[in-house]
Amino acid sequence: MKRILILAIASIYSICMQANHPAPYMQKGAALISKGNYAKAIKEFDKVIEKFCEYGAAYDYRCYCNARLGNMEEAVTDLVRALRTGNEREKTGELFTMLSQDANGMLVENLIKECKANPYNRNMYYYLGLAYQDGSKDTEAAEAFAESAKEFKGMNVNMTSKAHFRGKESNEFGKWLRSQMTYPEIATANGLEGAVTCSFWIDEAGAVSDVRIIDNVHYAMDSQLVKAIESSPAWSPAMSFGKPVKSIYRFTMNYIIL
Repeated sequence: MKRILILAIASIYSICMQANHPAPYMQKGAALISKGNYAKAIKEFDKVIEKFCEYGAAYDYRCYCNARLGNMEEAVTDLVRALRTGNEREKTGELFTMLSQDANGMLVENLIKECKANPYNRNMYYYLGLAYQDGSKDTEAAEAFAESAKEFKGMNVNMTSKAHFRGKESNEFGKWLRSQMTYPEIATANGLEGAVTCSFWIDEAGAVSDVRIIDNVHYAMDSQLVKAIESSPAWSPAMSFGKPVKSIYRFTMNYIIL
């Protein structure tokens, strides 16, 4: 009986670890790719992305699968998402080179959108410059490279008041976030701490959108923060002479194991 109990506990622990770690799905997806089963592999990477939206390798491999299936629009979207997660991987660079040649116009279009959505991440302008360069648009490439070297100073709008969470003091949003989050199991098990910085937009109605990670620590921490902010209640929007205006907000969450 004791042996059966131990095996049962081990089995349950294994299932829990699989649910809270991307490795089993990534390995299964990679095995399916080796057999040419790209559509089935995508489903495995979907599982990773659903739980860990900031796990860059899953976007890399899903991008590769979509490209092999001829789904170039989806492949480009995944590539830009992979670039957003930071910690550039060799696979990401290979995919960028391939798509910059095969779908340059689409890649440029998506990178422009990303630069507008997350102007704090100046590195995206660098990739935009590379894409322009591959498309033989040297003037646009030079402008993008120059933009990547600049520090983002904020919105060029004359705000008479900044956006506020529920109309209260600035630390109220941090309090609300902490009430919605728990320390990720993977991060706790590995003793990981650090500060995750993100940006997001608050529109004229106070709705939050385009949550982006600027400085990351670990995919579990990053993903949890993005999902929590995406579920945020409406804010009091920024005002410009009595009229609500869209604005960008920067926030840092400190993860500390107590």
